[in-house]
Amino acid sequence: MECPVAACGNKRYPRYNQLARHWALTHLEYTDLFRCPLCTFTTTRRNQVRRHLVTRHRRTQAEAMSLIGLHQGGSTQRNTRYISPGGQRMPRRGVTPRAQELRREAELSRYLEAEGNTAMDLGRTAIISRDQEVTPDGIIRDSARWYRNADAGSRYTPQDVDFSLFPEHTE
Repeated sequence: MECPVAACGNKRYPRYNQLARHWALTHLEYTDLFRCPLCTFTTTRRNQVRRHLVTRHRRTQAEAMSLIGLHQGGSTQRNTRYISPGGQRMPRRGVTPRAQELRREAELSRYLEAEGNTAMDLGRTAIISRDQEVTPDGIIRDSARWYRNADAGSRYTPQDVDFSLFPEHTE
């Protein structure tokens, strides 16, 4: 899975739990810190305190668990590695970017149909309503008599067109 935050460099993680750990360590403004009750060791993960107690302080698993139980909650601190997600959300488990795209398209299609428009998806670049048509070369023509390229997205300006160049479209 990929981190959706561009400031992270769109890092890829092979497993969802790795992405979740990255998100918790990087994109949450505040984080819980867990401390070893015997020394100054601090970590963001409770299980690492248990492992630390077993390896550094030579405690048994049972002793480590009882020591951690005494200090159950972590202290909330400002995250020093915080990178703002910029409006992005943590991806949900099992929801691929393709599934999200299809869900958004279905919602938009339902909305247009409710408004009385029949929608058509043109190569994932433009939604065409019933008062527009697309020529085979990707030009969109609507009732306002202007053309735009389907790949231009939302950045286009209306242009006057000489319809005599298109005999099938003359009126």
